[in-house]
Amino acid sequence: NFATVNMVTSSSWTITATASGMSNGISSVVYVKPNIPSRLAIYAPGENPEPGYTAGRGRIGSPTMRTAGANFDLTVRACDAYYNLTAATPTVTVLVDDWDIDNEVYRIQRTKNLINGTTTFTVRLAAAKVTVASATASGYTLDYTGGIYVSSDTPYRLLVLPPGVNAVAGKPPYVSSETWSWGGITNSPTERVAGQSFPITIRAV
Repeated sequence: NFATVNMVTSSSWTITATASGMSNGISSVVYVKPNIPSRLAIYAPGENPEPGYTAGRGRIGSPTMRTAGANFDLTVRACDAYYNLTAATPTVTVLVDDWDIDNEVYRIQRTKNLINGTTTFTVRLAAAKVTVASATASGYTLDYTGGIYVSSDTPYRLLVLPPGVNAVAGKPPYVSSETWSWGGITNSPTERVAGQSFPITIRAV
């Protein structure tokens, strides 16, 4: 009789057969190669590839905490349907919904070709919050990281918020002068009346 097996993790395997009263039978090594490239996998620090683990989107672990303004690498892999690494070289775009510190615009966007199925993208996040990074490429199923918690850096300046002005974490420009700027805020102060007190909010940022 013959048994059918279906292996989803690319590696070298042996197959063992057992039966009561008989010695085990062990096959020669069977190499299972990756299937057709069809999806991306993107990993933040703390996440590790786990080929074959489709229920967990091909990963184990959770993103480790990052500090605002500090560089770190995101790893992208071109995988088959079972998250096995392939040698495909698609053009991949990584997106993060956060302020781009280097270009002072909203949304971080980086594009690269993968090399032998993988490469890293160096990013730094501006806002102290939980965010995710995603990876897309034409013809591939997109992927995203787990939630990346970003903590504040060392307090550097005071932010003065009169009525009508709201704080926006991470918003440029990042000037280091004593003059007024739009960095870290949105909207304009509302009109006040002479002789009437009003609250001022001051934050250490």
